[in-house]
Amino acid sequence: MRKFFCLHAWSVILPSIVLGVGSVALMYQLVTPYFGRFAGRLAALALTLTPAVVANSRTNNLDATLIFTLLLALLLLQKAITLQRLCWLLSSFALVGLAFNVKLLQAFLILPVMMLVYWLATRQPWQRKLQHLSLAFLTLAITTLIWPLSVDLTAKPANSNHYVALSLVYNYQANNQVLSQSTATTTKQSHTRPKPVKTTTASAAPVDQPQPKATKTDSGFLSLIETKLGTQISWLLPFAVFGTLGGLAYYRRKQRRWYQLTKEQQQILLWAGWLLQPTLVSHWRTSTSPFTW
Repeated sequence: MRKFFCLHAWSVILPSIVLGVGSVALMYQLVTPYFGRFAGRLAALALTLTPAVVANSRTNNLDATLIFTLLLALLLLQKAITLQRLCWLLSSFALVGLAFNVKLLQAFLILPVMMLVYWLATRQPWQRKLQHLSLAFLTLAITTLIWPLSVDLTAKPANSNHYVALSLVYNYQANNQVLSQSTATTTKQSHTRPKPVKTTTASAAPVDQPQPKATKTDSGFLSLIETKLGTQISWLLPFAVFGTLGGLAYYRRKQRRWYQLTKEQQQILLWAGWLLQPTLVSHWRTSTSPFTW
């Protein structure tokens, strides 16, 4: 048994591989009930063959864990809408809070579209919907803060007012990764050509040695279609746009009003919103070095 629990390369990346395969199964379970088995297999195949997903599942990063947790949260949200049960909604938002402890604020990008789809899909009075969403946010807050507060209450030095986990969430995630505010000034300055630095040697006069220039890349929305990201995930964006518009038009019912969506349209809105929200965040970012695989 000792060989199975020792630190090996395969044991480090095994959780990501297992969760990556589980995400493919969850994708099939999410799409099939509304669009059929063929559409579910295509969705699972697209997730399997996406280069960024394949590369990520071969590392010990937590992105595979985040995707699996959020897909499971969507599955519970579908059950909450179908069965009209509050417990499934609370479980769904609890999983989003658990995903926060996996990858911090990146897990919250899906929350707006989850709220919107639940509000449009449930056949309940608006007072009941508001009550259910309030309880869901309370559950989200509990599962979100359970790890940061546990760390700060147990690991904070006695004579210090500095909260380690909460400051990590605010300073590193909110400013640097989500909005990239703290790196805006330094990045902007790095694009200006630095002045030559004079160095002296024992047998020569001062010599001008210019510093290397930083390479500038596209930022904001253009970072999604630039060379680095375009070969990894952005080549699927045209299929997503045409699929969203075509699906909304195909599943439209003439006897309904424009805001009365069918079940298929609600699911299309859910997936399109998950794509749109990170896209908007990417547009607001001021960082000039997008992360690629």
